[in-house]
Amino acid sequence: MNNLKNKGRSQFRIALKRDEVIDRISSSYADVPEGEKLALFNSAGHLEHCITKGNAAGLWS
Repeated sequence: MNNLKNKGRSQFRIALKRDEVIDRISSSYADVPEGEKLALFNSAGHLEHCITKGNAAGLWS
C-alpha cells in the first residue's frame, strides 16, 4: 500500500478478520460513529487503519 495516494480516485479494499473490510478513505475520525473502523491519512501522510475511540489491534488477529 505504499503507492496509495490520497486522491480519492483509486478503488481498494483493506481485508480484515471476520470478512470485515474498509473500502473508503475517511477525512477524519469524526467521519464514522464511535467504535467503527476507518482508514485515513495522518498528518505525516501515512495510511492509518483504526477504530474511532477504540483499539484496532484486534482487527488483524
